[in-house]
Amino acid sequence: MHELTEIGRLPAAGDNCAIAISTLAVGTAVTYGNATFTLAHTLLEGRRLYL
Repeated sequence: MHELTEIGRLPAAGDNCAIAISTLAVGTAVTYGNATFTLAHTLLEGRRLYL
């Protein structure tokens, strides 16, 4: 499991999407606040991850 700050960056405070800073494999678990998300698809570096 990864914290969002480990795998992505929010462009601005309050944004509803982050930008992946590396390629993330399908099944990667991401924690943001009190929620945990599991990626259904591989996410390439630079792609957006909607929260």
